[in-house]
Amino acid sequence: MNDFQEQIEKNMHDIRTVYPKKLTLSPKELANLRCISTQTLARERTQGIGPAYLQKRTTIEYPIREVAKWLAETIKTS
Repeated sequence: MNDFQEQIEKNMHDIRTVYPKKLTLSPKELANLRCISTQTLARERTQGIGPAYLQKRTTIEYPIREVAKWLAETIKTS
């Protein structure tokens, strides 16, 4: 497994520590996890710069794997 895959797995573990047994996160849950507002998430969606999401009629869901992948691509550590 390469470093990128390892980071995704670590991120998934970290997310599941906070939200066990969930496959997707609501905008409120993701905003809380990232310490940002739900309005910031909405702005990211319109700008196409946030994590991938699913839109089901009137609800938005963020798959945990997509959030973990996005975090691995976005957050760089030294």
